[in-house]
Amino acid sequence: TDTETRLPDIPNGVRVTNPFDGTAALLPLRPPHYIPEVLVCGGSNSSDALPSEQLDSQDPASDQCSRLLLTTQGIQRGWVVERMPVGRMMSEMLLMPDGRALIISGGATGYAAVASVANAVSENSNCDHPV
Repeated sequence: TDTETRLPDIPNGVRVTNPFDGTAALLPLRPPHYIPEVLVCGGSNSSDALPSEQLDSQDPASDQCSRLLLTTQGIQRGWVVERMPVGRMMSEMLLMPDGRALIISGGATGYAAVASVANAVSENSNCDHPV
């Protein structure tokens, strides 16, 4: 009904948009109430105010996952933080038939789509340590 609601920032300074690529999914809707919930994982704790020349391919990826119920009460309550076993940058999240989320691929350090970072892995990659 043409209404936008600003969501709270992801906790702990984690960034998940390019070039700090995390992964996200709308979790399966379940009866009887079909309450939407989003899960956002990985990304980076690096500041988005830093110029790319101050970023490094060896900067660690975030191990944080954050969940948010997309209801008035859920947005007021804010994000619920969970942790993955390892940090991931540029990973993929797949929703499995049983409702679980599978997070695969990515790198443990670095950035996506940045033309100039310190210690670039190659001409084609600024992300390192595949997971």
